[in-house]
Amino acid sequence: MERKVADLHFESKHWEEAAFHYRKAANFLSGEQLLDQSDYCLSLASRCYEELKLYEKVRELEELIAYGCVQSNLRRFNARDHLFTAALTLYGEFIQYPTTDVTEKIWRVGMQDEIHVTPDDVIAKSSKEKYDAIMIQLRAYEEIDYQWRVCKEQKFLQNILTHRMNWDLHELVDHIYYWHNVRPLSRMHLQYLKVVVEEVTTEFARKKELRELEEMKKDLEKK
Repeated sequence: MERKVADLHFESKHWEEAAFHYRKAANFLSGEQLLDQSDYCLSLASRCYEELKLYEKVRELEELIAYGCVQSNLRRFNARDHLFTAALTLYGEFIQYPTTDVTEKIWRVGMQDEIHVTPDDVIAKSSKEKYDAIMIQLRAYEEIDYQWRVCKEQKFLQNILTHRMNWDLHELVDHIYYWHNVRPLSRMHLQYLKVVVEEVTTEFARKKELRELEEMKKDLEKK
């Protein structure tokens, strides 16, 4: 009954209500030991949370499904797909750059020095914080599925991280393109990866604007 109600809400794109009823249905089916059907309901609830952009809940459900998959020999190889989605939600989170004054003051005996932190420093530090956390989580997934370490999904995510930290736009886009040709990514997977690509393109645009401003400044000084 709960699943039928959830399906109606899902078809009507009432994502919050659909997710609520899918989770209730999953709990009931799990109690009846119908684990395949329970995981299916959880995956539909995860899709609802994706539409709501509640990525933490998406990650929580995908990790839960993956853990359930590795408990069964018949479903073990499905675990990596759910861990892949869970990991991509981390890539899809926007970097929170600090907006307060980040000028640091260092006091010494008899003098005061000021160290002005540049925008490049802030961007590099914030990027490192985001992707270091992702690296830690990718390694943690080995505790859920020991095969995660050697699977292609994990290698793909590692390569995306490397190209992003190197600000290598061409390699980043090519890697996504070729993977998508071999193993088509879902709309939401592409949306998560779009955030990573936009981080690089935005930084390139910022530096281009700075160069143009510097050239305009030099032209004005010559006149």
